[in-house]
Amino acid sequence: MFSRILEVLNQSALIFKKSLLSWVYAAKINGIFFLNRITRKKNILFLIDYTGSIQYVIPVIQEILERDGHIDIFIVYGDKKVIRKLAYLQLPENHFFPNSFVKKIRFCDAFVSPTQWTDCPRDGFSICMFHGQPSKNITFLPELIQRFNGLFFIGPFQRVFFEVTFTPGWCQEHMIRTFDIGYPKSDNLYKNLYKKDEILHLLTLPQNRTTVLYAPSYEEGTSLREFGEEVIQELVQLDVNVLVKLHPASLSPEGDPSGTQNIDWVARLKKFECFENYRFLQTDIIDPYLVASDIMVTDVSSVAFEFMTLDRPIIYFDSPEFFERYLPGRFNFDPKSLKDNLFCNAGRQAGLIISTPEDLKSAISRSIANPSEFSIRRKEISEKLVYNPGHAAAAAADMIRKVIEGKI
Repeated sequence: MFSRILEVLNQSALIFKKSLLSWVYAAKINGIFFLNRITRKKNILFLIDYTGSIQYVIPVIQEILERDGHIDIFIVYGDKKVIRKLAYLQLPENHFFPNSFVKKIRFCDAFVSPTQWTDCPRDGFSICMFHGQPSKNITFLPELIQRFNGLFFIGPFQRVFFEVTFTPGWCQEHMIRTFDIGYPKSDNLYKNLYKKDEILHLLTLPQNRTTVLYAPSYEEGTSLREFGEEVIQELVQLDVNVLVKLHPASLSPEGDPSGTQNIDWVARLKKFECFENYRFLQTDIIDPYLVASDIMVTDVSSVAFEFMTLDRPIIYFDSPEFFERYLPGRFNFDPKSLKDNLFCNAGRQAGLIISTPEDLKSAISRSIANPSEFSIRRKEISEKLVYNPGHAAAAAADMIRKVIEGKI
């Protein structure tokens, strides 16, 4: 009995110690924010859960830093690798802190997140700057969206989805403002700064051979989980350059453990490195490789919309398990409404749909022979995808400035 009492006391002391340390740490952070507040410096907090999220917010951060010295940038992270990746910004060490402290932050002027799956600080104007187009019907879950004061829309397509999801009365009730911003991550893509021949040269791949990019999503029921290695095995047997770019969540268990399911994809796919036409892109940034590719192979990833703006062929794996079991089971959706809904299917109306890795050979041959087959549909969708192409970071920085100055 005595040992049990001692164990409980020790556990209680540990909990108290952790709680005290957490309180002290939060007080230090809030002290910095408060000092800025009384010296009329603005506090802007950016969420970067894992390294794959850096690309979505860094153009905006850089735009703000270049413009104004009266703004202090803070980063809240889920993976400590973020700190090392952003060392070139030369932010003070105490301007980085774990995402577990977000709800404890006071005196924040603006909070910017590239995902809706987060808590927000107690103070300030909270902004969701979405990291991709709607592609799985989970962009506008009410319990997540109502946490924010403002939404930065990527394009008209996303705005329409929002407007069919929520009534004006719901937005007014939750005091949510919406803004037409664009997609800062892809400003360089839309400015045509990437050159196909230069990228293939850096990859040491021949420029006179068709380049196929396999860019799957990461959830259960998608092609990577179902038969990803077979997909790659089929591709490397063809007379094409093969680029494989996995979703950041497939490579970052610290940011999203559900993305890997304890699979080390880097190690598992090493066996394909013996093929001279294969390149595994272990990078967070995909835009240069979109430009380098002639054909994309995917499933339900919103990256299909990004490739679609280049008007090049897309091959989609059907992914019935994802649409019929995973999404309905997790979010209580009607499976009949998902596959043919443009807000849920990554634009598969504008591409070839296949079922198995064995279907790839004929699908790629068909795409090479007739690359304009779905061009009309691709262009129809592309026209609705992006506001301010090439200038979205500037638009976002402008709007954040108006927010913190109380001009909206």
